[in-house]
Amino acid sequence: MKYFIVALILSTKLFSQNITSDLVLCMPMNGNAQDLSGNSNNGIVNGATLTTDRFGNTNSAYYFNGTSSSIVVSGSTSLDSIEIKDEITISAWCRVDGWYNNFNVFSIVNKYNSTSDWGWDYTIQSPSSSNGQMFIANFPVNLSYYTYTTTGATTLGQWDFYTVTFSKSNGVFKAYKNAVLINTVTTNSIQLESTNNGTLYIGYSPGGPGANEYAKGCIDELKIYSRALNATEITTLYNGGQCSVSSVNEIQNNNSLCSIFPNPSLNQINVKIQANEYISNEIEIDILSYEGKLVRKQTFKKNELGNYSIDLSDISSGFYILKFSSGTYIQNMKFIKE
Repeated sequence: MKYFIVALILSTKLFSQNITSDLVLCMPMNGNAQDLSGNSNNGIVNGATLTTDRFGNTNSAYYFNGTSSSIVVSGSTSLDSIEIKDEITISAWCRVDGWYNNFNVFSIVNKYNSTSDWGWDYTIQSPSSSNGQMFIANFPVNLSYYTYTTTGATTLGQWDFYTVTFSKSNGVFKAYKNAVLINTVTTNSIQLESTNNGTLYIGYSPGGPGANEYAKGCIDELKIYSRALNATEITTLYNGGQCSVSSVNEIQNNNSLCSIFPNPSLNQINVKIQANEYISNEIEIDILSYEGKLVRKQTFKKNELGNYSIDLSDISSGFYILKFSSGTYIQNMKFIKE
C-alpha cells in the first residue's frame, strides 16, 4: 500500500468554547456512531461494541476487539476537503488494551482508496525500546523516524487523549498526548495523499505495510478537522470542548434514567428523573471537576416529580461532571458552567 502515515509510536474541555471551525467529523460515540459535525459522516459499526467511557458512563465509547472490529464511514466531500487543504487534526480518547501483533500497533483512523492503494493513517505503536518514536511516511518514497522520551509512554488499560496535527503550508507535524506537545517535526517532503472519496475506517487500518492492522481497546470522542488546531484549542478539547452547544445534551447516555438541563448552565442546573420507580428514597448529587475533584455534594429526599436543582452561582466557569447516585444506580453526566 502506498500511503501517507501520521503515526505516534509509544511504549508498553477554555471549557465553554465551541471548536467548530473546519470540523469535518465529530463522533462522541454515545450509544451510536453518529457524526454531530453537521456533515453526516455517520459510521457503520462492524463488530465494535458499546462500553463504558473514562467516566464510567455505560454505552458511551466503543470497544474494538483487535482482530476484526471497526467502524466504517463512507467517503464524502467534507472528508476529501482535508486532502485538498493538506491540513488535518485528529483527536481521540483511547484506552489501549493491547497491541496488534503485526507491527504492535493500535489503529485509530485510516482513510483509504483501495483502487489507487493510497491513503493516510494515524496509529499508536509500541516500540522495542524504552523510548517512543514518531514517524511520518509518504510510502514508499520517503520514510523518516523521530524519537522522543518516555514521557510519551502508553500505559495499557489507561485512558489517554491523543492528538496529531499537520499542515503542508508550513511543513509542520505535531503530536500531543493529554494536550502536552510530545514532538514537532518540520518537513517539506510530505503531503496528505488524495484518496478520491476514499472510505474512512476507525479502529482498523486496511492494507497496512504487509497486513491489515486493528485496535485492541477503546476509542471515544473522535474528532477530525480540515485544519491544524493550535495548542490552546487542543487543550480546550482535552478539557471537554464540545462539537457544538446543541450537541452537549447528546452526550447523555441514551439509556439513562436522568437528564440535566439547561446545558450549558449559568447559576443553576436541574436534574430530571425519567423513571422514578427505580430510584431509592435518598439521592446524592455530586459536582466534580474534570480532574475528578469534588466541588459540591448535596443529598435529597426522593420526590414524586423527580425534579432536583443544584445551585452553581459560586462555582467557576468550566467543564464539570454531575454524578447522580441512588441505591445501586449511578450515572455521570457532563455539563458546562458558563
